[in-house]
Amino acid sequence: MLFLLVASIALVIAAVFDGISTIYALGKGAEEQNPLFGKHPSGLRVFVQGTIIIAAEIGLSWLLYSYRLVAGDIAGVVILIQSGFHIFFGARNFQVK
Repeated sequence: MLFLLVASIALVIAAVFDGISTIYALGKGAEEQNPLFGKHPSGLRVFVQGTIIIAAEIGLSWLLYSYRLVAGDIAGVVILIQSGFHIFFGARNFQVK
């Protein structure tokens, strides 16, 4: 349970970082590459839609954990990997000039 909690918190922090950096990059003229958001989403859309997506992913992970502990552990690994992608792309967003 602790592992999934830590993974969930890491995902939230990484996603917020990615969201902030996305808004920064969009302000510099970049286009969003995730088709779920459209090429020029508003800051509100980035955070509202992003929050819904991340909450659904974390909720599914906890549902899997309640069904089978090993499924929750696997979901925790997946969301930790996803956290890494959010950090990577967030850092790239801040490189937009």
